Amino acid sequence: MEFSTDYETHAERIVDLFGATFTASEGAEEGALIGGLVRRLIAETPGDDLRVFTAWEDRALLGGILFSRLAYEGDPRTVFMMAPVAVATEHQGKGLGQQLISHGLDVLKQEGVDIEPPRVYRRVCGSMITLLFRQRSSLRRMPPLLRSV
Repeated sequence: MEFSTDYETHAERIVDLFGATFTASEGAEEGALIGGLVRRLIAETPGDDLRVFTAWEDRALLGGILFSRLAYEGDPRTVFMMAPVAVATEHQGKGLGQQLISHGLDVLKQEGVDIEPPRVYRRVCGSMITLLFRQRSSLRRMPPLLRSV
């Protein structure tokens, strides 16, 4: 298995993976919603505000994870949120999701990101992780992706 950050070349395959995975687990409406969200994140989010990691084997896309930057007015921190995550249905239950999360977090740590999982998420939703940058760069607002979703 190989990890990749080249999401632009494979954007449609990534969107299809998320749509199919969420359709299989949550139904067609949710699959379309999550597929649409991933499509908009990839198409409309500036590259500095998005990290996409995918897992591949023999040219088959096995899974993907997106980290998107959030900005809060008056808050000097820069925050990345991990969501969504998808593993192809036939590859679930093999630890691939955890491998993707670990790989993504490792790469972000190498970029200087301070990984800080809030206690409430650890208790309520273990896979939700907020990433905080140490740097105090100027804050940018996230594009209004969710307004029309």
